[in-house]
Amino acid sequence: MWWRFGHSEWQPITEALTNTGTKDEYRAREEQQSLEREAQEERRRQEREEELRCREAGKWECPSCGGLVYPGDAWGAPVAPGGPCTACRTLTDSQQPPTTERTVTAAEAAETTPIWRGTY
Repeated sequence: MWWRFGHSEWQPITEALTNTGTKDEYRAREEQQSLEREAQEERRRQEREEELRCREAGKWECPSCGGLVYPGDAWGAPVAPGGPCTACRTLTDSQQPPTTERTVTAAEAAETTPIWRGTY
């Protein structure tokens, strides 16, 4: 039995004297890793294509402007299927009368704003 530097186990002399780190083995490992990377890239490409197919299948025409609306395109609240696009919703929301909000006068703001008076 022989112990070979860099190995954790004892080996028979025939194994210990065999050079296992050959260029052919290195190329075989590189080829295997390359095939695995290509397979992973292919899976990712297929996932992206499936996402795009689902997105295209879920699109509809905006009833207001006729533009295409895709699910998940909303910047604010989600758009219901068949509903108007984000731009049309924003436009209709801006044309509605403002809600009644209480405005704070300058005098009220001065009363509620603390003023720190101290020495520096």
